[in-house]
Amino acid sequence: MQVNRVKPQVLSWLRNVASIDGGVSSKAALCLETLAECPDQALRDAADQGLARLRACDFVPKSRVMHGDFWIGNVMLDPSALRDFVVIDWRGSAVDGFPIFDLVKFAQSLKLPPYVLRRELAEQCWEAGVRYSGYAYLSSGGVRIHLAQPRTIST
Repeated sequence: MQVNRVKPQVLSWLRNVASIDGGVSSKAALCLETLAECPDQALRDAADQGLARLRACDFVPKSRVMHGDFWIGNVMLDPSALRDFVVIDWRGSAVDGFPIFDLVKFAQSLKLPPYVLRRELAEQCWEAGVRYSGYAYLSSGGVRIHLAQPRTIST
């Protein structure tokens, strides 16, 4: 694939997907509660503050679409040439997810420099209308939940 040709379009697409408002997130409280149990005191404090704000209705986290396994191997040039690219392998996707995962995994697969990832994170948060810190904390809680789930091995 011609990565340099499609990279700007894919990053723009990720920003647009992150801006889709799926309504109130049903996972926010669980993510923050899970993060509040982690060993790092600063993360526990941030999670506790987020929970307090959530319970006081001081902020309303939104659901966002997430692919779940977004890396360069799941982006293909469109053989019909109707679009620049198509995204495949949606089996791990969620409508109440954290698209920050998709951005970080995509950035890792392309070995994007840290300043590009920071810029894209800021752009994604701005497009989604969320504060970076809150978005990052909710996403971190989501990671802890995901890692704690038992895995089954298909035979």
